[in-house]
Amino acid sequence: MLDKRLYKFNPILLFIFLISCSSEKSLDLNKDIFDLKSNISNIIDFENNTIVYQDFKGKVYKEDLINDTVLWSYKGEELNMPSLAHLKIEKEIFLTSPKAVLKLNNNDGRLVSSLSDLIVGRTTNLAHQDDLIIASSLKGIYSFKINGNKLQYQLDSFKNSGTTNNSSFVTDDEFLYVLGLGDSLSYSHNNLLKLKKDSGQLIISKRINCDYFLGLTSSNTNIYCALKKNNDYIVNSYNKENLELSWSNKYENKLINDILFFNDYVYVLSNDEIFCLSGKTGILKYENKIPPFSRVIKINKETIYLGNYKGIIRYKLSKTGLFEAKIIHGENNGFWEINNFIFVSEENKLYKYSSSNGASMSK
Repeated sequence: MLDKRLYKFNPILLFIFLISCSSEKSLDLNKDIFDLKSNISNIIDFENNTIVYQDFKGKVYKEDLINDTVLWSYKGEELNMPSLAHLKIEKEIFLTSPKAVLKLNNNDGRLVSSLSDLIVGRTTNLAHQDDLIIASSLKGIYSFKINGNKLQYQLDSFKNSGTTNNSSFVTDDEFLYVLGLGDSLSYSHNNLLKLKKDSGQLIISKRINCDYFLGLTSSNTNIYCALKKNNDYIVNSYNKENLELSWSNKYENKLINDILFFNDYVYVLSNDEIFCLSGKTGILKYENKIPPFSRVIKINKETIYLGNYKGIIRYKLSKTGLFEAKIIHGENNGFWEINNFIFVSEENKLYKYSSSNGASMSK
């Protein structure tokens, strides 16, 4: 016989239930679904309900999602595969091809210029600040002006570190910090370098004793570097001013997939765990189990979105760790965070996630 005391009204439990429901409702997202003209390999830009993307053959499309029309498309001979890196700067789009960096006009898709050089081939990372674009390729580091078509400088003998998050360098207002750059005559390949951003002049070369690099991120004061040495995976923090080691953490048999800095903390993603570390001391704040081989899509003060090909999951951030809030999407072909919206693709279908009022999910 059932115990009737089990059904006694408990106001405390009711209060907790109502709070949890309210909290989950505040985390609700809007979902918009669009049918595109082709499958998506890259999303380059999204603004005012227009999207610029590439298909798996490298062709570039700009579509009006509301009116379901293609505004322009571009397919040159040099674009026979998806770009490894891209940038959208005001009215221009920069795309990498196997042998060049292309600049397209965002209004009409017209090819404006093509930068071709031995060092430009297989460019994997593009970044810009002010009027300068800095890039890394399999051959080296180089830079060029946004409105120019000539190299400003190039640093050869660059050993691509194979960073999983494409962060083989970071910049600040004045300096460029590079992983894996090395000149065979003067220093080893395994280095962290500090260079003048506008000229490429070497300021400091810091020897890093490791097999290879896994990722790079930075704060205003420090460089955080993930690397592998023997069977250990290591995260080091270096002072930006002199590249002296601030702290070092070792993770045995924990393949590091991603590393990023946010809001005074360093987040390290291994094959099945996330570690939250103090950026100043490296002291562990918490660790949580996560789906295998996840990447960070977006992080803000309240939530962190992680994804792999099996799904996109949103977690609530707290002082003691993460708790799962909601699976927002299942199996997919790719995911991106563009202008504070999250996009997920399934063949030629595009899903756009925004906050419950339809606005972007800004930090």
